[in-house]
Amino acid sequence: MRKILFFLMLVSIQVYSQGLILSSPEERSEFPKLPADKLGFAESLPSSYSLEKYVPTVLDQDGGTCVGFATFYYALSTMYNIEFDITDPKEKYVHSFDPYFIYSIHFNDENDCDRGLPFYAAFEKLGKIGAKKLFYPPFTNCETSWTTTKLANSLEYTTPYSINNWYYYETENMSNSSIINVVKQNLYNNKPIITGFKFVESMYSYTTENTLGVKSDGLWDPSTYEDEKGGHALCVVGFNDYKFGGAFRIVNSWGRDYGDNGYMWVKYSDFTAFVEEIFFLELNENIQELPPTIIETNNYKRYNYKNNSNTYSFYEGQYLNGGVNGYGIWSDKEDNSYYVGRFDDAEMSGYFLLVDDDGVFSANAVDGKLQDFEKLGFASDNSLMELQLEAKKYFSRLGEKLSIRKANSSRKSNIRAKR
Repeated sequence: MRKILFFLMLVSIQVYSQGLILSSPEERSEFPKLPADKLGFAESLPSSYSLEKYVPTVLDQDGGTCVGFATFYYALSTMYNIEFDITDPKEKYVHSFDPYFIYSIHFNDENDCDRGLPFYAAFEKLGKIGAKKLFYPPFTNCETSWTTTKLANSLEYTTPYSINNWYYYETENMSNSSIINVVKQNLYNNKPIITGFKFVESMYSYTTENTLGVKSDGLWDPSTYEDEKGGHALCVVGFNDYKFGGAFRIVNSWGRDYGDNGYMWVKYSDFTAFVEEIFFLELNENIQELPPTIIETNNYKRYNYKNNSNTYSFYEGQYLNGGVNGYGIWSDKEDNSYYVGRFDDAEMSGYFLLVDDDGVFSANAVDGKLQDFEKLGFASDNSLMELQLEAKKYFSRLGEKLSIRKANSSRKSNIRAKR
């Protein structure tokens, strides 16, 4: 019966999932409020500003996971990309954060991604356990089961990305112009903004049945007579005073076919009418703004090193026993490639993911060299097979095809030799 009802909804209008559980006024009264010194007032603002070049590629959410996308995948990823000046599409994708991580833990005993979350549940876990990089295992889904040991092992590479604080911007007694200015000022200070909107059907894509829906120009033009149907989490990444008479640029999690390549424009007046919650994140002190910016902890680091061509590449990941040991991301600027997996004494070891100009691939590394899974008898290694199938399912949900990289002996990792 549930499948039949869902099918009937699909034929009437183009349906996407939402999933934000809006907080009650009583709950909001207890939220940490945005301090006056963090309002980000500037003497003057440009007529337009955008963080879009730092935003990871638009994805299509599965289930009611919009809070994970708006908070972990879009906002947090964009903040780190700004810190490290990451604008290359491949590099942004590799360094983005898993939107499903929070759901797999929160609903560990229920296996239910259809149920939504309130923002504070995501923020509290982000402060305690951090965020998992998209390409780090385990490759989560609604059926992911967490044991105490499995979670403890993952915390070694998720807690370095925990946040110091999150703040709620209380709009109840603020004028519309003040709300607009605070959002614009913080965007101009390179802070993406997490928002919760009252959801109405005009937020869906335009169809012959939904003539108020968002068209290819990205404009959301809601009507006041529409019935509210829950909440939807979105991330604001820009503004333009001349676009549609003044509008915010907002990234959605309904795929690249939605609106303007996955983005929507919300006029300032509609923003103040439909936004219910506005939040800001504060990154932790692990980031040190040296030239270049690095991550520095006892067991997790980001640093740059010179390649043979005298260009700079980066390693970001676990740094155990005084060296490159554990899960990490190695960027090779010579090959314009990114390698994600476990390193032993600065060499690739075991299951790896590779992102280059041809796509996303998986392979096994032996003695620092990527091999072909089939050549190595992939199916006979149960641990590798399980991880491979887990990854394939995971990236399929993200809309990506995961392929097996053929053996290439030239792809060898030895980071120490290049430092």
